[in-house]
This record gives sequence, structure tokens and C-alpha cells, in this order.
Amino acid sequence: MKPKEPELDRFGFPIPPGFDEAGPRDPNAPPPNTGRRIRFVLRMAVVAALLALIWNHYDLGRVIRDGFGRHLGEEALKLYFNNDLSGALATADRAVAWSPENAELLLIRGELKRLTKDYRGSLADAEQAAILNPSDPNAQSLRRQMYFYLHEHHKAAAAATESLAKGFGERAILLNDRAYARALGDFELDEALVDIDEALRLSTNDNSSLIDTRGYVLFRQKKYPAAIDDLNRAIGLTEKIHKELEAAIAGRVLRGKLSKDYGAQIKSIEQNLAVMYHHRGEVYEKQGKADEAKRDFATADQFGFNPEEGVY
Repeated sequence: MKPKEPELDRFGFPIPPGFDEAGPRDPNAPPPNTGRRIRFVLRMAVVAALLALIWNHYDLGRVIRDGFGRHLGEEALKLYFNNDLSGALATADRAVAWSPENAELLLIRGELKRLTKDYRGSLADAEQAAILNPSDPNAQSLRRQMYFYLHEHHKAAAAATESLAKGFGERAILLNDRAYARALGDFELDEALVDIDEALRLSTNDNSSLIDTRGYVLFRQKKYPAAIDDLNRAIGLTEKIHKELEAAIAGRVLRGKLSKDYGAQIKSIEQNLAVMYHHRGEVYEKQGKADEAKRDFATADQFGFNPEEGVY
């Protein structure tokens, strides 16, 4: 290794080791600038302490994390509306990771999990959102919906009863959900009929979903002619809405969110029709009308009847 050449003073003479131009160095003296460094470190410690105090006192950490979470939640929705469901779910996961106590973000992720058929995961998010914000009807609704999807009808009825007792949500909807859960589970049918009759009194007389529920309760009670009357009426009202919506969007160019919204409406109406036709097919089958039952079951399948995806 090449030896290091000695430093030179301002006159060009070599500076011996241990000396500088001001004279010999004290080997026990602190390195140059140590005092300045100590003052700098002390100032930085004071600044850090003040920042920590402000951060904790005003909970700025939570506010900042929540801000990042909300931004990612908006990005997740944009990805969903651009038909990137997997990307939307991954982004929603990141949003919840940033802000795990944000009920709105949990609901966004819960809905995306529902669409990917992760019903247990969706239920877990809905239940956590309901804990964080018990009075949010959307959290309670998704929770009940997942109980239906998972065929846990007693739990769905209990959840509706809880929301009714606490006033969380529209009473007619909650009564309908409890009545339908009881009908699907084939229990407490007299109470179910009382529920759905009250729901119809609270709602309009042309609410086809409520009429369908009453028809199915009557079917479970083996009151087949009355059940057929209700189901005929429910199907007629829903088909009318379906045709009107199709006519409204005929010839229109729909893009982005508008396309999603109309698509969701059409799909929802067709799923309702699928359930209604299947219900009527069940009644016809019990009445021994095999041809009518077969025709209704086929129509239900065309509209997407599928118990595994919650369409039943």
C-alpha cells in the first residue's frame, strides 16, 4: 500500500503527527466540534419530544393513517368500477391495514369479498363494522345478508330482532328479513306472517319483495292458493319494473359508473325474478302441477337462481 504523504502547512513544510498549524494537539482534548454536536443532539431531542407530545395528544398518527386508508378506499372503488375486482380487493386490504377501525372501509372490503364469494370474510368485516358503528344500517344489512348466504337462518332472524330492538334500520326491511329467515328455516311461521303483514302495512302495497316473502311464508304454512296469489302478484310487478328499466336504457351508451349502476339494477331485478319464479315453482310442485313447476324452475334458472351465490 502506498504510504500516506504528510500534510503541508501554508508555507509548504510537512506538519508532524500530533501538530496543526495552531500548535500541538492535546491528546486528551475532545475532537473538534464536539460541543456543537452535543448542542445539536440536545436540540433534536427537544424537537423529537415536542413532536411526540403533539402526535400523541392530538392523535395525529390515527388521523394520518385514516387519511391514507380513505384514499386507498376511494382507489379500491375506482378499480371496482373499472372492472378490476381483484385489484379493488387488494387495495381495500391495504386501506383496512392503514385504518383498521374505519367501519366504512371495512364495509367496502366486505362488499368486495361478497362479490368474490368469500362470504365468511365478508361476514367478518360486516360484524366488525357493526361493532365499530352499531347504528349503521349498511353494516347490519350486510351482516344479515351474509347469514342468508351461509344458510344460517336462525342467526339472520336473531340479527334482525336485535336491530329491531335497537332501532337500527328501516322497520319494514327488518321485519321482512326476519320473516324471510323464518320461512327459509321453516320455523316460527305464525310470527313470520305477523312480521310480513306489518311490513306490508308500513310499506307500499306494490312492494314486490315483501309480497314475495308473504307468499313464501304462506307456502311454508301449506296455504298454497293464497301463496300462488301473492307470488303471481309479486312476479307481475317485478316484470313490469324490469321491462320499464330495459326500455329506459335501450339505445343508450353507458360507460363507467353509470354502466355499473344500471347493470347492478338489472341484475338485482333479475335475481328477484329468479327467486320469485322458483318460489312459485315450489308451490306448483306441492300442488301436483308438474308442468307449471318445471316451467317456473327453468325460468328461475335463466334469471340466475343459485343458492350457492345467495340467490334463493
